[in-house]
Amino acid sequence: MNPDKETKLKDEIRLADSARHAYNAYLESYFAKERLSIFSSFCSSNTDRDTLVTIKHAQMALDSLETSVLQDIETGKLAAIMLEDEQG
Repeated sequence: MNPDKETKLKDEIRLADSARHAYNAYLESYFAKERLSIFSSFCSSNTDRDTLVTIKHAQMALDSLETSVLQDIETGKLAAIMLEDEQG
């Protein structure tokens, strides 16, 4: 196996391990709490357009962050499979 490719795969696996640990230990519950907070803000808001846009942006930012962490975890899983296949 190409040493650069192996290094890259191992780096992806390490990143995924860190992301998985952070997600399981803290981020998963943080995202759930923030979603409840955003929903509560939505339910208690008036129909003021600016307030609703701000709430929507907060939801989009939270979703984007969670998606990024989950993608890092998934990429690491795929890197581990590739590394195992290469080492055969």
